Amino acid sequence: MPELPKPTQTDSSHLEPTERRYFPRWIVENKVLYRLPHQTSYREAITKDLSCDGVCFLCEEDLKTPSKLTLVVYLDNDIAIEVKGYVVWNKFNIRQSPIGVRFENIPTKVQDMILQYAFECNKEILTKHWFKGWQ
Repeated sequence: MPELPKPTQTDSSHLEPTERRYFPRWIVENKVLYRLPHQTSYREAITKDLSCDGVCFLCEEDLKTPSKLTLVVYLDNDIAIEVKGYVVWNKFNIRQSPIGVRFENIPTKVQDMILQYAFECNKEILTKHWFKGWQ
């Protein structure tokens, strides 16, 4: 039997053109701390949106692709997750420019935490995303 090609994480052709992410985004403005591998201290920024596989945050620093980062993303004031990721895009041209980061090897438990908080904050949008087309 011929071996089927393995899907890549960037293959999103099966999704709607308006939303090519597998996981829905959670629009949220929470604190995020980030640092590059050679840095010992974190810098603070604000998230713009969050999903189970990445985050967009506003940053005053020109973080180049594919810079690796360690992030502490606050889901609310008291709960944070620590994840590793890399910069996939950067629109650095103004102060507080958006930076897109894809998480690497994120544990299922952490993905579940993100989904739990996203669902509690925005049930309607998440339900529409997951059950699109259901009557």
